[in-house]
Amino acid sequence: MRAWWKWLAVGPILVLAGCAMLPVRPAPGDAPLALTAVEAGRAEALARYALALISEATLGGYQQALEHLRAASAADPGNLPLALKVAAGHLSRKEYDAAVTVLRRVIVHHPGSQEARLVLGIAYQLRQENRLAEREFRSVIRLAPDKPDAYIRLASLLVAEDRHSRALSVIGQGFSRVDPPGPLVDFCDNMGRLYLLGGQPQWAIHFFERVLRYAPGNAAVRELLARSQAAAGKSDAAISGLLDLARNQPGNAQIALLLGELYEDKGDMEKAAEHFTRAIRSNPEDMIAVLRLTHVRLRTQPELAVKIMEDAVQRQPDDLTARAYLGLLYSRAGRYPEAVDQYARVEAVAQAGGKGQKLQPQFYFWYGSACERAGRAEEAERLLARCLEMEPDSPEALNYLAYMWAEKGVNLDQALKYVTRALELIPGEAAFLDTLGWIHYRKGRYAEALKYLRMAVRAMPEDPVIHTHLGDAWQALGEPRKAMRARAESLRLEKDKARSSAQDVQKE
Repeated sequence: MRAWWKWLAVGPILVLAGCAMLPVRPAPGDAPLALTAVEAGRAEALARYALALISEATLGGYQQALEHLRAASAADPGNLPLALKVAAGHLSRKEYDAAVTVLRRVIVHHPGSQEARLVLGIAYQLRQENRLAEREFRSVIRLAPDKPDAYIRLASLLVAEDRHSRALSVIGQGFSRVDPPGPLVDFCDNMGRLYLLGGQPQWAIHFFERVLRYAPGNAAVRELLARSQAAAGKSDAAISGLLDLARNQPGNAQIALLLGELYEDKGDMEKAAEHFTRAIRSNPEDMIAVLRLTHVRLRTQPELAVKIMEDAVQRQPDDLTARAYLGLLYSRAGRYPEAVDQYARVEAVAQAGGKGQKLQPQFYFWYGSACERAGRAEEAERLLARCLEMEPDSPEALNYLAYMWAEKGVNLDQALKYVTRALELIPGEAAFLDTLGWIHYRKGRYAEALKYLRMAVRAMPEDPVIHTHLGDAWQALGEPRKAMRARAESLRLEKDKARSSAQDVQKE
């Protein structure tokens, strides 16, 4: 019962399909209707087209529909709408050769068809015959200079071949001829974004500039242009554009954040801090702006940096990133018990599944080093071991654990393996050489210890601890004068460091 009404649905389709119909002739009496060869071909094409539409309207009948359409096109090779439909079917099935054959055949009958040449260009491009595709797209531009499709297709082809200047030239031609230019504007917007994401901001700039020439009020593109300029090293132009945006959008946290980053890159820390502060005022939960402001203040006002992060943690007590960074600031300030407390809270929340955040190996390194400085050696060893479980080749964790053992005079063989691996990962690192020399000292190998400690001093002559270790090695080798000189240098460096710290406090 369902089949007959499906056929009723085909009727309007046949009327609207635009297929060539037979001319109407009056038949004399009962004489049979005589058809010419062309008319017979068209009749066959119409019948095949009807069958194709019926098959297309039936579930699962697409392949059969395409076969009927192909036969119809062969019967009436000059039927442009039919050929385009057949070509589209072939292209959808990735039968590019068949599509090219159909299109080249119909172009013989319709050499001025912009539609057929455009689809043929697409088919050539899909066959990776770009020169032929380019030829067809340029033909379409000559045939229909006020239509945007061929400009966009040709520009896309040129971009794919890294012919960026040529692509811009083609789009420029399109803008001078196509009205309204909306599709070209959209294309330039998309291309600018792709270039920016692809790490080619210098080309993104050109495309975004074209968008703004025709849509000057597009704030999103103006921001993207500024980001492109910043990425291309044109920070002054980026800042100028963003300041204009900021005047119109004073509450836009993203613009303020980007301005802060640009000023920070230029070394203007006060203006950077000003804009990071504006970003935080506009969006107090923007942790990126808080971290950037903290980083800027940390250079000259470390106590203020700590206060900024404490306020952020108070506003967002469940933000693990904020707490972890506060712990890092506490460690830097020598407030190790407070650092340990922050890290412990982070670990507890993470283990409870808070916000699905997974802790990184670096976190356990920070946590372990804070515990060691706070006098909680056993916890420190556990946490550093956890770091190495997650990242066995963490040179900092390998060295830190090795140095802890060397200081206590335990696990010296394992410590030697760890620091040797750390030096394989970062050859010549002064702190690692110091650890290696100190392990040899603890094992009673004073000559070996001296060799590595002297190497460490050459690599980092301003470290007082290395000079102290060097003095101990000289003393053990029976060289008291050399030991005294090394220890005196250590004391001098310690005094210089204390004096420098005092001066920094006075400046603050």
